[in-house]
Amino acid sequence: AASGLALTNAQLQSLAPTGVTTLQIGRTSTAPDASGIILDGTLALGRPGQTLALYAAGDVSQTPFSKLTAGAVTGSAGGSFLLQGGATAGSPYNTVNAIDSVAGVSAVGSIAVASGTDLSVTAPVNLSGNAGMIALTSRGQLTLNSVVGSGTEALALQGGGGIQQASPV
Repeated sequence: AASGLALTNAQLQSLAPTGVTTLQIGRTSTAPDASGIILDGTLALGRPGQTLALYAAGDVSQTPFSKLTAGAVTGSAGGSFLLQGGATAGSPYNTVNAIDSVAGVSAVGSIAVASGTDLSVTAPVNLSGNAGMIALTSRGQLTLNSVVGSGTEALALQGGGGIQQASPV
């Protein structure tokens, strides 16, 4: 049976992170232990400069009413890597992540990161499988400073303040 890690609001607040906060669960391969990480509550890391690194053999996700504030997120998932907060279509929740940059993310399934602030991609974001979707959403400017979409079935980019490609990607 698969196990996982679910962090509640009280547990997230007790992390008191400085520098890089790393959460890892399960093996680094996808089988046989497909453990995942679920963020459930509010995790506020300092912005800018604080990085949250998430590594799971299964999915990395957050509940629709949770909120993540971080200078950067990075990590990998043997399943999907989904940090959207209440930004998912049809969600009745108005929680919005505040993530400044995506500093490299890889997954076998889909990747989705949503932020209410300007969002920059500073290291590759890609899928290790040939199926799945990458969705990057920002209510502000979305800036691509690195490769997005290796092996991707579909790519969705949305920037409320526009989309800028800062370097060849």
